[in-house]
This record gives sequence, structure tokens and C-alpha cells, in this order.
Amino acid sequence: MRPRRRVSPLPLVLVLVLPWAGCSTLSPEQAASAAAFAIEAGATADFPGARTVLDGIDFVGERPLRDGDELLFGVELARGAAVTRNLLRVTVRRHRPGFDLGTLRYHKDDGRFERRRSMRALDLELTLFAADGQELQRSTCKQVPDYFLEASFLDGIAAARRGQQDGEQMATARLVAVVNLLNDDDLLRRLLREAAAVPFDLRLLFRRELTMTADFVGARQVAAEAALPAWGAALGERQELPFDLYLNGSLFVRLVATVVAPRGPLGAVAGIVALRAQQADDPDRQVRLLLLGARRGPRDEWQQRAVLAIPGWRDEGVALAFSPDGRFVATPGDAAVELREPAVAPMSPTRLLHGGGPVGALAFLDADTLLVGNGAQLALYEVGGAAPGSVIAAAATFGLDRELCGLEVVGSGVVFVLTVGAGIERWTFAGGQREAVEVVRVAAPTKGRLDSGEQVEFNGRPDIGAMVAAEADRVVLAWHGQESEWCRDAAGAWHAQVLPPLPAVTSRFQRLRRPEASPGEALAPGLDLLKSPDSRWSAFTGRTVTVVGPKVEVLGAGYDAGDAFVHGFDATSRWYAFVAPGYRLLVDLARL
Repeated sequence: MRPRRRVSPLPLVLVLVLPWAGCSTLSPEQAASAAAFAIEAGATADFPGARTVLDGIDFVGERPLRDGDELLFGVELARGAAVTRNLLRVTVRRHRPGFDLGTLRYHKDDGRFERRRSMRALDLELTLFAADGQELQRSTCKQVPDYFLEASFLDGIAAARRGQQDGEQMATARLVAVVNLLNDDDLLRRLLREAAAVPFDLRLLFRRELTMTADFVGARQVAAEAALPAWGAALGERQELPFDLYLNGSLFVRLVATVVAPRGPLGAVAGIVALRAQQADDPDRQVRLLLLGARRGPRDEWQQRAVLAIPGWRDEGVALAFSPDGRFVATPGDAAVELREPAVAPMSPTRLLHGGGPVGALAFLDADTLLVGNGAQLALYEVGGAAPGSVIAAAATFGLDRELCGLEVVGSGVVFVLTVGAGIERWTFAGGQREAVEVVRVAAPTKGRLDSGEQVEFNGRPDIGAMVAAEADRVVLAWHGQESEWCRDAAGAWHAQVLPPLPAVTSRFQRLRRPEASPGEALAPGLDLLKSPDSRWSAFTGRTVTVVGPKVEVLGAGYDAGDAFVHGFDATSRWYAFVAPGYRLLVDLARL
């Protein structure tokens, strides 16, 4: 038997509005199955006012939601042959980037594993119309997490069929969030209560326990012509996903949702384009929804605000790289590095697939070649011909003995690689091929035994940005409160010397970068204040990100005190980016 997911100790809307006929326990075998709500093309005539409210279907542009995205659903409330019809319009309202953040904590069933994800909140404006288009009522669902809406049920279905429990659990949590959304809105509550009365059941006075099961493995793929035939193939792959709600252990409501990839406006409803909910012991009592129209907001977030905020999982890694020509910006992403072209298509990143685990470092070897360090490997990607939205595999991968946590490219194909324990190697590339590896500093042990004989693993990972190379034959290392300079002699041997303490008026960043440090020389891991290469802009961090130049812009931020972060400007001083655990910002300074 499939495990049941507890939804909430409080009744949801679908429980409130569909009557409970008796006190006996009802099992799935005793109830009729719910069929997907497939409507004939001509049936849209039942909603004559639809075209005056929102006409046509539009998914043009990026996948994430825009401010002003709109959807229109036909709603049928059925009691046997008696059917009441309405129109429901959903409008998306985005908030300012950086001031709309929240955190999702995801626990496995054993409670020993947790992942955290940054999420952005949005508002959903709901407008109810009569079938002829006459407006009846308005309401707003505030502070709705976008992650549960924009992610795809299709991924959860595929994960369940592969036996991947994590993907199925996240899809279940997403389904619970969508159902819970109905309980928070007065308009939907009133609309659905017209179909049925609140049941009288003595057990509800003492215990109300709602659970849910979703049959992701049993989801059924349907042809493009079935369910919403008017849209044809515009919606892409669609699956019919059955799920059941139980009240106090008894089957209460049977549902089937027709789901597609939530592109554009469909992200407001998690890609649900049709839904049938029927009372388990009286299947003639139903609530049915069908997508009738979709329209994109006039401008995407980048066009509207010149700022792009990208949430993600907090364990994706903290790294940032601009290409030397300013064409690309690379940041960590979910199981991939995201490569964006700010001047062309920043809303459609190219995904660079890597071996998994947090990204430890990013660096461009040249304008067309990106190095990605994650775990104990370094991957090389040829990105010069990358098309926005494409997926690229590594051209070459190199293994390491330790976890990589720093990269410095110093020109002429020379790269310094920093690993856990402050191990440093100097790699030389030519024509995209690695030609030589030199050991500059052997990594310190990260494991040992205490006097008691207990085996322990020491904290051997240096701070992000602890290694900075000034030139091909010189590298500076900050390690355990001491700064050392390593230089390569004519014979190729490396020699170290301890650097004297810095004067109080000199920043540590300036010493590490080069003796005559100039402002805006490069990215700044962990540095609160940074100037652009042309000195026209400054960026301040400290729970919020503030960019100061011809205009002052407070962007907000999604990081906690003590978090690692990196921020910086590209070489042209056009683009600014900030990366912290699970959160990235990209800014077009020319349009602020």
C-alpha cells in the first residue's frame, strides 16, 4: 500500500465543501474511480464570456512567471445533471527582487536529512465571473511560494517511475501546497461551498485528520488532442495524475489532475490545465476546472527591472565567473551550472551538466572555455557556440585527490587549483587540453587520531578566496591566519615565504590580489565592499546588496550572517552579480 501524506490537521477546502454522507469507513475499492476532465472542443460555448475576459493562449518567452501573467479557467459545479458554470481569472503579481524571499526546509521521512531552498513569494489575484463574463467577486492569495507552482509534476512522475523517492516526495509536497492554497482564499471557499454543505459528522468534532495519496506511478500519458483539444500540441506532454484525499482514515474525495510542464503563465497553477474532484461516495457531486486561456505579462523581470533574482537549493555551491569579453556569466544551479548571456537572453540559461554535488569554483580559461570544479573533479566546457536554453556536457573531466574549493586563471593557459587542506597545483592548458601539472603545495592532512585514539576528520577547508594568483609564477595563500607567498624559480621549483602582517589601512584583499592592487581588479569572495573596474559603481553587502553609482539601488539579498558569498563586476562594468547559498542576483547597471 502506498504511504499516505499528511496534509494538515485542519480541513482543506475540498473537504469543507463536499458532503460526508455517513460515518462508515470507505476504501478505494468501494468507490468509483475519477476520470480525467476531458472536454469537447465545442463545449467552450458553455462559457460565452470567456473571450471577453481573456482570449487565446500565449506561452511566449521564458519559463518563469512574469508580473501580469494571466490564466482563465472554466469552473463547473455539478450536482448530478444540475451544473453551475463560472469563469475564474488568475493574475500573477511579482514583488521586488530580494524582498520576496522565503526558505523551504525539506526533510526525508527518517528526519535525518534536510535540504533547504530559497523561494520567492508572489501574489495571485483571483477574479470570479459569471459564464457570460459579468464580474462577481475579487480576492488575492498573498505570499504564495513560487517553487511549488513553477516546478513540474512531470518530473515527479518520471522520478517515481524510476524509483527515485526524493523526486516523488517533492512532487507530493507540491501537490499538497496546491490543495492547501484553496483553503486560504475566500473567493474559492465561497465558490466551492455552492456545490455542497459542510457535513455533520460527530467524529469531526473531536478529530480531523486529512491525508493524501498520489499515484505518480499510475499517471497516464494522454495524446495532445485529448483534454483541451483546442490547444492541440501547444501544451506539450500531458499526464493524468490521480490522487485521493482521506478524512479520518476514510476515502473522502477522488481527484484527477491533467498536468503539463508549467511554462509561462501555467506556473501560477503548477501546470494543472484540467481537474475533476468528486465525492468518493457520491461521484455525481463534482467540481471541474478547465483551462480556457493564457496570456503573458507584458515584460519579463529582466526587461521590467534590469534585475534578475534566481533562487535555488542552498547546497548548490557558491561560485561566480564572468567571461573575459563580458558575454557570459556562470553561477551554480540545480544539478548543473547555469550559463547566461545578459545582453541576449538572461532568462533562458544554458545548463552545463556536471557530476553532482556543490560547485566549488568557476573560472573562464578564455572567452570560449569554462572550468567547473565540483567535488573532487574539474570539468572543462566549450561554451563559445552555446545557444540560450541548450544543455551542454563536459568536453573533458579531470579527477582530483581532494575536494576542489578554488580556481585562479592567470592567462596563457595557466590555472591554479586549490583543494581541501590548502593543496595547490599549477595546471597548464593549450588548445583545450591539459598539458602539465605541477604541485605547488602538498595538501595538509584532513584525518588523524586524537590522543585517545579516536579517528577524526579535521576541518581542513580554507575560506573561499583563500588562494589568489597574481601571475603565472606566483601565488598567495591565506591559511590558518597566516599569509604565504609561493614563487617559481627558473628551474621550475617552488619556494615559499611568510608575508608580514598587513598594515591596518591595507585590506587583506589588496595584498592577496597583487602588491599594487587596483579597485575592481576581479571578483570578491566574502568582501563587503567592491568597486567596478571603471570605478563608477560600488557594491556593498551586509544582509542586503546595495549598488551605488549614478543611481543607488537596494536589491535585498537572501543570505544569512556567516554565509559564504561572492560578488563582482564584469570587465566592461556593465554587469554586476551576487551569489550566496541558494540565491543569485544579476544586474544590468546600464539600465538601473
